[in-house]
Amino acid sequence: MSEIREILDSCISILKTMRIDYNSSIGPRTTVLISEVGRLVPLLENDQPCVAECLKQSLENISFNGLINAYSFGDIRTALKILDSMYSVGNVNEFPNKRGKKIFISHSSKDRVIVEKFVDHILLLGIGLSTEDIFCTSIEDLAIKNGEDIRKHIHINIQNADYSIMLISGNYKKSEICLNEMGAVWAYSNNVRYYLLPNVNFDKIGWLCNTNQAEKLFDSIVLDALKNELINFYSLEDKGTTWSRQRETFLSKYKEFNRPQTKEKSVKESELNNLTIFDTRFYVRAITEGEYQYQLDMRLRSDSNIVLKEVFIVNDNYFIGDTSNPYKELRLVTAVPRDSIDINTIKPSEYRNKVLTCISEKGIPIADRKIANGEQISISCVGGFETIRESDGYDDLPINNWKLCLSYDIDSSISIPIKLSIAKYNTNGYFWHNQIEIYD
Repeated sequence: MSEIREILDSCISILKTMRIDYNSSIGPRTTVLISEVGRLVPLLENDQPCVAECLKQSLENISFNGLINAYSFGDIRTALKILDSMYSVGNVNEFPNKRGKKIFISHSSKDRVIVEKFVDHILLLGIGLSTEDIFCTSIEDLAIKNGEDIRKHIHINIQNADYSIMLISGNYKKSEICLNEMGAVWAYSNNVRYYLLPNVNFDKIGWLCNTNQAEKLFDSIVLDALKNELINFYSLEDKGTTWSRQRETFLSKYKEFNRPQTKEKSVKESELNNLTIFDTRFYVRAITEGEYQYQLDMRLRSDSNIVLKEVFIVNDNYFIGDTSNPYKELRLVTAVPRDSIDINTIKPSEYRNKVLTCISEKGIPIADRKIANGEQISISCVGGFETIRESDGYDDLPINNWKLCLSYDIDSSISIPIKLSIAKYNTNGYFWHNQIEIYD
């Protein structure tokens, strides 16, 4: 145990100094990490054979033409974080006054709305469990109290849970924290139930879970089976018609959560309006966890006299606000003349002051900005924002599915898709996935 802990401390220390992308070569720190993980594998083969096998395979594939295989590196990092949590918390008997809850729900904080409906209608109102029975980080009454050790608290609840319910989604797969929870649940081997949220289109999550093991959550037969299992296990009363009503209420939400994406207007389609948006460029960079800077360039041409009202950057996912009031759009209030500022030539530490100075000297209010018939304007919207802060940290920013939405005159609007490009001086690791094109 002490030797495992010693090697883990060494590995975690190395990981904290490393940032990789798909073009990173194997350097001295990676070489030391490979050596330390190699020492760790034989020590795990008896107690953690699956983790040991994963690490062994990852070591075999870590090098790809002299570059780091990011997938193997990711598996090593996830496995080490799981082991770090397991060998730090220790046996639950070390915490005699700390008792976990009966049901642990592992989910992405980005799926908070659907998780709340599941807890309310299925577990609480439908089956009859109490809030004291459930641990769920995204629901305030069921989560961690202020001042408690988050990692320790989560693992105490995983260790003690009668059931662990994994609510798997695209957001879940992209969250390293969720994958660490999944690994801990898998390692403690309690009753694990995997459920798929709408729009899951992948076969497996790393080396821990094949989605063939999972059932669709929005299925009356699946929900009835879960209800029967839990009421039998906990000797609860079968609520009959109450259960049926709550189950159907939950299932009725399926259309809302599984709503197909509406087709956005292309630039050519937008020309059917009397306002055309073209030559858009959208740059964003991460400064640190949860903090981003952006610049959106655009040109607008009108075929009639119009008055702008509002401009928004919109994503399919919530990305700003707070957990109780999240938003999918960022309203742009002020613009500056295009080419008066360039995010790719300004360092992050200087950008805010440059933006404030530029807006002060050249700012153009967007609301009620008139564009005459035949006029073309070229503007940039610049600034910064913070993403939503969850109990497990700030959300990463999605890199896909962005659009620009403008409203003008009394009831006219236009919406076009825009591509997010990573600006220069970006801090890696704070977007939803790592396969991003770095601006150079």
